[in-house]
Amino acid sequence: MRVARNCIVLLLCALLLSSAAWTRPGRSLLIGVWTPDEVGLLKGSGIASGTGDQFALRLLDAIGTRADIGFSLRPMEQVHTRMALDAGTIDFALPVARTEAYTGVVWSKPYGQRTDLLFLRADKSLPDQDGVALLAAALRQGLRVGFVRGESYGPEVDGLLASPDHAGLVSSDGSDMANLERAMSGAIDAFVAPRLSGMSAIAATPGADAQVTFVPRALATHTLHIAFSAATVDARTLAVIDAAMESLRADGTEARLRQVSTTSVLLRLAAAGAWFNALDIVGTIAFALSGALIARKEGYSLFGAFVLALLPADGGGVIRDLLVGRSPIGLMESPQGLYLIIGTVAVASVLLRMHDRWRMATGAVGWLRQVFEVTDALGLAAFTVTGVVIAVRYGTEPLWLWGPICAFLSGAGGTVLRDLCRNGNNNAVLRTSFYAEVCLIWGLVLSLAVLWLAREEEPNLLRAAVIVTVVGAFATRMAAVILRVRSPQM
Repeated sequence: MRVARNCIVLLLCALLLSSAAWTRPGRSLLIGVWTPDEVGLLKGSGIASGTGDQFALRLLDAIGTRADIGFSLRPMEQVHTRMALDAGTIDFALPVARTEAYTGVVWSKPYGQRTDLLFLRADKSLPDQDGVALLAAALRQGLRVGFVRGESYGPEVDGLLASPDHAGLVSSDGSDMANLERAMSGAIDAFVAPRLSGMSAIAATPGADAQVTFVPRALATHTLHIAFSAATVDARTLAVIDAAMESLRADGTEARLRQVSTTSVLLRLAAAGAWFNALDIVGTIAFALSGALIARKEGYSLFGAFVLALLPADGGGVIRDLLVGRSPIGLMESPQGLYLIIGTVAVASVLLRMHDRWRMATGAVGWLRQVFEVTDALGLAAFTVTGVVIAVRYGTEPLWLWGPICAFLSGAGGTVLRDLCRNGNNNAVLRTSFYAEVCLIWGLVLSLAVLWLAREEEPNLLRAAVIVTVVGAFATRMAAVILRVRSPQM
């Protein structure tokens, strides 16, 4: 009887809680779309790992936490969004510029502005004109221009793109990334895109920064909103969301999220060049080579050599990614790093065996050691920048603290792990070698530069800061090697 009574009580409590949840104002879960190609379920802090640097999604996640509303997202091309909102098959869409083309929607309060630019192939040029006159000049020159299907860029730009006079020059695709790829392949000469969206596409595409640039003068500026379907979202839910948005603006959260997202795109763009990717590859090989040389000298097995090569090349990056909540971690996103490490260990093993057989091992190892010091310093410099990029991308705060820490983990954290596996507490990085300090010093320099120089209108300032950091870190490490500088002692 007691068991049955307890079960009845539990059942009644569950029914009461369920009825209370159904009678709360608004809905507990809204289904919507985001026009760029990202997917995720947003509630609480889950956004950082799923979407990286998009301000609209960071803001939506903060709204959901503040208003106790869940937001489920899936990708949808802009051309289909209006129909889905009108039909009520989705509850909301973002980011959306408010236009008369949307009829069956209700609008949130504005949360930002969008500036549209003309992105141009590097081998093309245009006269110095502002606004829509720039696009008109491009079309008069016969440049082929792309845009996103269903997207509105304002009445003047839309009118030019839709004009029968330009029918052979204007074409559309499903996203800004797709238009960037068409521009790189030569299918189009230019495309219209929001400033940060276009920059983000360039930063995410290897080699794009050398082939496509942007004209800094704005074609048009729009106010951004979240568009809700009038058929599925009631006035109370909209009021709760607007109130949450206002509170985020009042306490400075909205401005902070915008700054983090903008800075992340600009810093990734600054470090997106082929020269930086080459440094990253050189650094990975150098760190793997250090492990192979130590394994050869100390009599490790081939598997042991791989472990000693893997730890300095990727071990610190794994710890950094786990610390900032990156998912999947960088090592899992691309197999390139593992390929480089495996290849380096295999080639080093063969070459060193050949030199042993020819009684030239001592001279060859000495020569390799000199080359290693140079390439290791280059890798240390590149990984220092990578650490700060990851710290910015995943919103670690304060940046002046976490930027240097992530730089240290990227550049020297794996070396610490390797030497702990080899020597226990006899760890040169932690005892005498002026190594980790290079990452900390120049990571702090770059972090402060990011805080001061991250301006949407001047992305080249950050590129200059990245170059200075790479050169400075390389020079500092080489000076420490040549002058035998030791870490300050306790």
